[in-house]
Parts: sequence; structure tokens; C-alpha cells
Amino acid sequence: MPRHCSSWFPAFVGQKLLSRLGKWIVLVTSVLSVFGTTAASAAEPRSVPNVLLIVADDLGFSDLGCYGSEIETPNLDRLASTGLRLTQFYTTGRCCPSRASLLTGHYPHRVGLGHMVQDLNQPGYRGRVSDDVKTIAEYLAPAGYRSYLSGKWHLGTEDPTQHGFDEFYGTLVSAKTFWDPNHFVRLPLARKPKRYAEGEFYGTDALADQALEFLQQARKTGSQPWFLYLAFHAPHFPLHAPKKSIDKYSQRYVDGWDKLREERLKRMRTLGIVPQDTKLSTRSPFFDWGAADGVPIPSWNSLPAERRADLARRMAIYAAMIDRMDDNIGRILTDLEQNKELANTLIIFTSDNGACAEWDPFGFDIKSSPHNKLHSSDELNQMGGPGTFHSVGSGWANASNTPWRLFKHFNHEGGTAVPCIVHWPNGMTREQGSIDATPAHLIDVVPTLLDCSRQADRSGTSALPGESLLPLLRDQPLESRMLFFEHEGNRALRHGRWKIVALRDKPWELYDMILDRTESNDLAPSHPELVETMDAAWEKWAAENNVTPLPADYGVEYLASAVQENVRAVGPIRKLADGFRFTEGPAWDGERAWYFSDLPDKTLHRWTEADGVRLVRTGNDASSNGIVTDPQGGLVFCEVASRRVVRRSVDGKEKTIAESCEGRPIGMPNDLWLAPSGEIYFTIPRTNAKRARTVPENAVNGTVCRISSDGQIIQDVGVNLKSPNGIVGTRDGKWLYVADPGSQKCWKYAIQPDGTLADQMLAAPKGSDGLAVDEHGNLYTTGKNMVLVYSPDAQLIAEIPVPESPANLKFGGKNGHTLFITARTSIYMVEMNVRGN
Repeated sequence: MPRHCSSWFPAFVGQKLLSRLGKWIVLVTSVLSVFGTTAASAAEPRSVPNVLLIVADDLGFSDLGCYGSEIETPNLDRLASTGLRLTQFYTTGRCCPSRASLLTGHYPHRVGLGHMVQDLNQPGYRGRVSDDVKTIAEYLAPAGYRSYLSGKWHLGTEDPTQHGFDEFYGTLVSAKTFWDPNHFVRLPLARKPKRYAEGEFYGTDALADQALEFLQQARKTGSQPWFLYLAFHAPHFPLHAPKKSIDKYSQRYVDGWDKLREERLKRMRTLGIVPQDTKLSTRSPFFDWGAADGVPIPSWNSLPAERRADLARRMAIYAAMIDRMDDNIGRILTDLEQNKELANTLIIFTSDNGACAEWDPFGFDIKSSPHNKLHSSDELNQMGGPGTFHSVGSGWANASNTPWRLFKHFNHEGGTAVPCIVHWPNGMTREQGSIDATPAHLIDVVPTLLDCSRQADRSGTSALPGESLLPLLRDQPLESRMLFFEHEGNRALRHGRWKIVALRDKPWELYDMILDRTESNDLAPSHPELVETMDAAWEKWAAENNVTPLPADYGVEYLASAVQENVRAVGPIRKLADGFRFTEGPAWDGERAWYFSDLPDKTLHRWTEADGVRLVRTGNDASSNGIVTDPQGGLVFCEVASRRVVRRSVDGKEKTIAESCEGRPIGMPNDLWLAPSGEIYFTIPRTNAKRARTVPENAVNGTVCRISSDGQIIQDVGVNLKSPNGIVGTRDGKWLYVADPGSQKCWKYAIQPDGTLADQMLAAPKGSDGLAVDEHGNLYTTGKNMVLVYSPDAQLIAEIPVPESPANLKFGGKNGHTLFITARTSIYMVEMNVRGN
């Protein structure tokens, strides 16, 4: 047989039969089940299984024969026909975050890899997996497992052997070539990589070569189980494959992506991968380099003949990469069978995300960029070889993700739904070749392996969000649960039959995943209450897992400008009421009302859309400045003249909660913020000469004070402040922003576990009266007839004109998009395209 044709698969069944699995699935399954039983009976007994985790890179949902593809993948097809296929298995939608979830069992932001390997200076986006988080290898080590990694790491650190793996061979980031052995590294450093003669090296083959060597090494300690993580680079760009493999598919794609999508969907229905009534989604929009809005993929027949020839060759290379990967998987499976290990090896195969559309339908060349070269004549035969660099483009990516919408980067099904095959003859009691539509996720892999290994270290696993998938191997159901997603502002939540999903800076869409998994009929307008409930669940998860505030700038050129896309008014500014002397506050009650004060008039008011302005409080002590609402519906506010902080319950009863700090009277409190923990932070500006006669000489001034949640401790927590004024914090309780007109700066602080402040950072280069912050971490400050918006790196990114100079401002409203502004004599509101934080 040819080198890469697996001997583990009976010759009389044949390679081509399985690649046309369709109507023969029952016959093939029955034939192969005999061989699976034979292997199981011959296998040596072991209390726990070996583990082989195989991950493809950017493989689309329909790219395997057993999932409906025309690409020949007989070895993976056999695993499917004697194992279990999951048809609703989810990833994070991008490589680094998916690998973080896969190897740690956590959502990626939780462990610092919410985006790629750039450090964005936010806890969820540090660009590397956290040092204090365990990987699968570290969990399995106490159970005696030897752990090996052959392939792609891409977790932002420099040495996988510092994360529990005994041996490593591959790349620390994405592969830039499949043809250069010097691009691949061997760790620990004392190890020598395998040497190849000139012209013999191909990256996918080399990963399998090293994996086989690792298995030989593992068998030297035969009593110990092994864990092999085989992380192929294929079919991720650059499109590289041996010419013989490419030529095998040279004429296969000349009819184009429209016909291919129809053919694949037909096979998927026959195989049972999708319901019989599944309809093909319309061609997806693609988002070109730096573009904010999507453009529909063109029909194949609308393209010139030269372009179709170039594109058909790109897809032929892509198919060849998958074909060759399957050949090498066959080599590994043959080795396991020959060593009587196949029956007691738990094999999981999946992909890190859906197919990659970067960036337009024509693909890119030379490097990831907006640049494309049209190849013709003899150039076509050079494509895919050494010295070339191509991507497949969004048209073919849409076909690879048949029948779903969108691609890698996005949280629609095309970006997150991938093939997943589970094979473990000794541990599977349900019928071989079963297909299961239970929603599952990469976060479930660690709990599954812990469940299998039994003796593995389970310390610290109580916080793992995933579930073991072993019940599915035994035909037992999993309980319905919520699965969460976010990448580059794209976001989603799956719960049972329902899914909300949104593009960056766009509103939620709602889909019934039983009736409409192609996400074609948005039900959000007809089910607003359901969307609101699921949105609240997503927001809670995002706050708890370092997802929000979303970065304003991801440090990548291919995303649309954060300045233009993240901050803009989506309607005119509205004057709600006027006739006041100097308004301050404001505070949103979470339902329908805004509260604000008129300082010189010593009044506190309530405004609603239905009733307009209503007086709430008046009197000599009613010059309330900063205002917040508490969870009980009451108000907490700063009384400037009486130098105290007051809590007012819904029945109108008032109680002083702070008039001193650390045994000293306080000066004139100005603004305050109520943290999610129940703690209250308030500012005290430095007392000016005019007011000095009403403030004791020993009063606490020019700082921030903290009131503990039980009200027993009032503590000075200010750091390097001169005369602070406005104050606001983030909904997760991790960050506090303080305006300091005394230093003409606004500052950002990290809130410590004990409530103190640390890590003073510049938030804006100018002082301000009031402050607000949005979901991206942009800071809103007050200026002359203007609201000024600063990015998380303190750069001015937007200006919002206001008819009068604003005094204070806060986000609120039903959806969090309303910016309420108190000014000199009037109050205003404006709807924004971002939500408050």
C-alpha cells in the first residue's frame, strides 16, 4: 500500500468506499464492528485508557467524508463508523482561545487568552495562558500519565514542557511554512529533532513521525498510560501540500463553491449529520481586511474564467492538506492496533474553529493581508509548493462550513461548530457509528479525561465550567446548560434550543436551533423578553470571566477602526427638561427612572419618560451631588453642605452612612459609586478657600474613601490624588476611575480584594467633573459643550457635542445604551452604539 494509506483498515473494504460513506454507512459499520471487537479482545487490560487528542487547524464542519465531504478521509471515517460523531460540538471560534479552553478546561478569557498572543493589558486579554492554571498534562500526571505534544502550541508561552508535557515537537505559534524543518522546534532543548534529507520534509508528515517516536518512548514504561496531543497545522494557511496530493483534486473544484455546498448538504442529510429538512443558508457575507460591514460572497458563475482557475487550485491544495493529514492519522492508528492499544485508547478528534475566510473570496498571498495575486497558466502548478503562500478565501470557507453561516472569528455556527469524533471501544457501550446532537464544547474535554482517568489530580477542578462527555458514550443524556462565546466583540449564548448571537457592535439575534440551525430567521423582534433574559446571563458570565470590558483596540490592523465603530451616537441628543440652575447626579434606577439634583436650588428630582420631572426631596440639606441607586430601590447620595453620605430608603427614611473617615470628619463629598460587592466609594475634593470656613481643619480632603458593605469601616483609599471629583467603576467590580481636576488628569485603579486601590494608570490626560465608562473600557469625560471619549490607552477617540457644558453623566436605560447627561440648566440623553459598564 502507499506510504500514507493505513494498514489498520481492512484492504478489502477499500479507501474509496469509506470516502463515499453515504448510502453504504450501514454496511461499512457492520463490517468494521467485527474488526473493532477483535481489537478489543486482543488489547491488554488497563484500568485507565491511553488518550490520543487530535486537533486539526481551521477545519470546516463539512470537510470530512463522514461529515459530508468529497475529500477522502478514510481513517477518520472509520473512527466515526466505529465510534461516536457529535454534530453540535462547539469551539471558541479562534485558534489561541480554543487551545486555551481545550487544554485548561476553562473559558479562554478566564485564563488570559481571550484574544491572540498580544498583551492588551486587560486580565482576560494578556496574550498568554496564566501561569497558575493547570493543563490536561498537569491534571493527568498524578495518575501516572506520560504526556507528549506533537504540533501547534500557540498559548503564548515559550515552552510546553513547563506546562506538564514531557516532550514537545512542533511550533510555538502558527506554522508559517510546511516545507522548512528549521521552523519546527524540539523541547526540552537537549533533545535533537529528526533529520530529513533535502526535499523530504513536509510538516504534517513530520508531526506524525514524531508522534510515533513519542509512542515508542511511552511504551518503554509500559505500565504507565500515555497522553498524546497531536495538534496538526493543516489545513491552516499557508496552503502547502505535496504536488501529487494536490493533483488528485486538481479537477474536483472547477464547478465552484455554489455547487459544492449543495452536494455536501445532500450527503450530510443522507448521513444524518443534519436533519432532512435542513436548508442551505444564503452565501455568507465576508468582512474584508479593515472593513466594518460584510459584503456578500459572489456567485461562482459571475467570476471570470482565470479567477475560477486560480480559486479551484487553492481549494485543491486545501483538500490535499486534509487528505494528507488523514493519511498520517492512519499511520498512528495502525501503530496503535499493531501494539494492541487501539481498544483502550480514548481518541478525540476535532478542530479549533470553523474554516477560515481571511479575507475576501479570492484569498490572500505572500502573507496575511488584503493583497491577492491572480495565478494563471504555469503559475497554477507552482501553487502550494515551497516558496509560496496562499489562503483559500471566504468563498471556499463558506463551502467548508456547509450549511452554516460565517466563519472563524465569528460566533455564528460557521465559526464555532466543528466536527468531533470520539472513539474508545473499551469505554463505549452505545451502538457503534452513532451520531449525537447534544450541544458540547471544548471546555468538556478536561472533565471527560478526568472522568476517564479516575486517579487524576482533581484539585482546583470545582471551578471548571464543562461537563464529562462519557455519558454520551453510554447513550445517557447530558443536562441542558448554557454555553457562552465571545471573540473580538462577536458574542453568543446557547441554551437548549435557543441561541442568541451578535456581530461586533450589533444587536442580538435570536434563533431556534431545533428548527433553524442555519440561523436564517431572526426571532429577536418577536421574543424581546427571552433576549433580555439571555443577555443578562451573558453579561453576568462576561463579568465573571474577564470578558468585559471588551478591548477598544485589539492591536490588529484587520479589524475596523475602534474609534469609528465603538463610539458614536445613533440618534440626536434629546433635551428632556430645562429651567434648572445647575444639575448634577445622575443615577438610573434599573427600570424606568433617572434621578438628578439641582445644587443651588437644593432639590432632588426624578425623571421618567411617562411623567417627566417630579420633585423627590428639598430643603437646606438637599444639595445632593453624586447619586446612585441601591438594589433595594433606594438612593445613596453625597450631601455637600452637611458633609455626609446619606442613604434614603424607598419609604423616604434617611440615614447618614458616612460623616467621618478613620476618626476624622470628612470634607465636602462630591461623587460616589456603588460597587457590585455593596461597597461604596466616594470622592472628597480639596476644600477651596471659599468653603474652608465650613470645613474643620482636620477634615479628610483630596482623596477617595471607601465604605465597607456592612457599613462598619470607612477607609481612606486614595492614591496620589490632588482634588478628585467624578468617580465610576466597572460592573465586575475590578476597576475604578477617578477624575482629578487638581492634577488635570483622570486615573484608573485596580480594586484589590480588600477594597483598596492599586496600579494607578492614566485614563485621560485632562480632568473632568463627571465620568462614565462603556463596555469597551472607553472613558467618557466632561468638557466645554462636549463629552470627550478616551480609549483604554488614554487616547481621545470621540467628541459628542452637547448644547451646554455637561456637569456629570452616566449610562443606563433598558438596554444600557442611553447616556444621561446633566448640564448647567438642562438634562439630556443620547442613545449610543455601545453599552455602559
